[in-house]
Amino acid sequence: MVNQSLNKYHLELNAVGEGSFYKYNLDIDELQKYIDGYHYADDILINGKTIKGLLVESITIMASEKDIAEYEQKAKSEMDSKNQRLANSGVIGFGYYGDPKKFAFENYFKNVTDNFIIHPHGGLKRISETNKLKMDNKTSLVNPPKTIPKKIFISHASKDKDLVGELIDLLENIGLDSHQIFCSSFEGYGIPLGEDFLEIIKKEISSEVFVLFVITENFYNSKVCLCEMGAAWALSKGHIPIVVPPFSYSDIEGVIPKTQGMLINELPKLNSLKEKLEKDFELHQLNLNSWERKRDRFINNVNKLTKITNHAKKFF
Repeated sequence: MVNQSLNKYHLELNAVGEGSFYKYNLDIDELQKYIDGYHYADDILINGKTIKGLLVESITIMASEKDIAEYEQKAKSEMDSKNQRLANSGVIGFGYYGDPKKFAFENYFKNVTDNFIIHPHGGLKRISETNKLKMDNKTSLVNPPKTIPKKIFISHASKDKDLVGELIDLLENIGLDSHQIFCSSFEGYGIPLGEDFLEIIKKEISSEVFVLFVITENFYNSKVCLCEMGAAWALSKGHIPIVVPPFSYSDIEGVIPKTQGMLINELPKLNSLKEKLEKDFELHQLNLNSWERKRDRFINNVNKLTKITNHAKKFF
């Protein structure tokens, strides 16, 4: 049951090929029109644009006790504060931009979508055979075939070249080809002669790329690396921070978002990395005995390069 004290409703509608649309300060009757269109897969008019019913991917309904205008200034102040913290950390060119209303929608309001979408009008609606067919067609449109990432992008400081070379060998041992790995420090894995460095980096970081950050003190002190990180968080398909002891995850807390990472010599996490890459890139599974031998050799080589022990620290 929806709490009637939350009397302002705000809607996000996502449509395939059209993007996201927002409506604010809806009353219950105005909101119901969008709910009905969603359930029956009818065309929906929003912000002056008609969205075909079959293209409507999802709607999210948020509720608040006050008008959206009451939250805008708070949202703007928080966005400015977060941007200032990023700037103080040396991250330039990336931050929180856009509409404070959208920021408020995503951060301040209560999600009440299930109260309406699962049980509109107190019970599930009956869908005619025609509308059921429309809904089935919509499902096929909004659940496209799985996309496989094209490359691994290794974001690193050039001073850590030897360490990164070991990581490349490990990735190839897992089953990736050299053309699936981008690493600017090595010939054949990075930037061709005569090409613009920044343009190639910009091109390589995309939604089809999975990024591995090799986090060391050298990385943390490089503004280029931090900018790469900002771009990767915004554009890439996924990313994993790989922390190199004695540097620890806590050393860079506040600069790197809360993403599950790993220590470079942490045996269980290396196993998890192997499994993830095999799944995401659809690689042939490496024989267990062969993998353990290659993994252990990698750990030994990394320990020698960094003069650390194989004692894994815990971090969150």
